[in-house]
Amino acid sequence: MRRLIALAICLATVPAGQATAADARRVLPAGTIIRVTPVTEISSKRLHRDDPVAFQVAESIYRDDTILLARGTPVRGVVSWRARRNFFGKRAKFDVTFRSVTLGGREWALAGRARRVSTRNEGAFGDMLVSRPPHAVMRPGEAFTATLAEAIRLP
Repeated sequence: MRRLIALAICLATVPAGQATAADARRVLPAGTIIRVTPVTEISSKRLHRDDPVAFQVAESIYRDDTILLARGTPVRGVVSWRARRNFFGKRAKFDVTFRSVTLGGREWALAGRARRVSTRNEGAFGDMLVSRPPHAVMRPGEAFTATLAEAIRLP
């Protein structure tokens, strides 16, 4: 009788163990690195602190030939800091903090920050001769790194 009960318990736990392994393949753990790119050009010329900025996932994330996070998935960011340029050598700069990625109708928390500094130094004579934009700019196609702050369980 004891062997029969032990056998029944073992058989009852096998499908649960298989389901757990399958579920583990459908989870993106916290700390997963995600490459993101701006949806439109972001320039320091008209940015202000706390302005929302739109990004999207630049590279799909795969596991076992299955796409877990597709390229083009929306990512939300916010301008966390900005410094204007001036004519005495101070360059334009801004930081974007990544807040969330939208997947399955839910926003999942992200961590990470990207900084952009202008390439032109207004106070340098050589930079006055070369035509460079005086503002810090993030362009679509440029990739930045964000990380998942929480695990994502996919359906």
